[in-house]
Amino acid sequence: MSLKKLDVYPLHNYSVMYNGEQAKQETVLQYLTELKQSYEEEHAVQRSVEGVLVTHLNHHPHIIVLKQSNRAPKRDNQAAIRMLNQAVVAGDTFRLPGGRCRKGESEEACLLRKLGYQLLSEDDATADSSNTDTIVDVGRKRESKAASVFRVGELISKWHRPLFSPLMYPYIPPHIAFEDVKETRSIFLIHLESVVDFQLRDSSTEFVAVPLFDLYENTAKYGPVLASLPSVLSKVSINYCNDEF
Repeated sequence: MSLKKLDVYPLHNYSVMYNGEQAKQETVLQYLTELKQSYEEEHAVQRSVEGVLVTHLNHHPHIIVLKQSNRAPKRDNQAAIRMLNQAVVAGDTFRLPGGRCRKGESEEACLLRKLGYQLLSEDDATADSSNTDTIVDVGRKRESKAASVFRVGELISKWHRPLFSPLMYPYIPPHIAFEDVKETRSIFLIHLESVVDFQLRDSSTEFVAVPLFDLYENTAKYGPVLASLPSVLSKVSINYCNDEF
């Protein structure tokens, strides 16, 4: 059974403005340390969310990811979202936009808040945390630019962190009880507007569009979550749109 149809627009319909701020990059160790502190304070599984933004080039799907480099990226202040340069330097990391949920916050509301903060430079305000259906009409729930740009769609995969380590799995290991899982990460499909001018808050992070053929079975470069997306998206009925601005 396929998931809901996804309208996908050309890569050249999207552009990025870099605000010039350079945030301190969080290491894996720092993230795991903060995760452990939150887990011990709340005595509950920590939740995080990420969004899959899809565009296309020559009718082949590309995933928009955030690339963090160990060197300062060279670019103009405003430019189209770039295709990934295959010459990846050791230490470069790739991730989907998103982040950790606040206590009592719904996953859909958290993802909308994170997308607005990371991709549109909106203030990290508290969003409506009410539960929603599979497709969220976020425009009715939060007055923000993010509400008019993103629609949080189907949950396409879920990952579990059984220990305070970098390893995550698309299942709960049989020797781990659910209440002992440290973090769950929900991956949602994002329905994008046809034309978006992104505003990236962190100048040390770069938008890149990675083709599915480069992600496929490429765990060594992208990690298991990103490398799994070509298989997951094979269930999505993609409608290639050719709208241009």
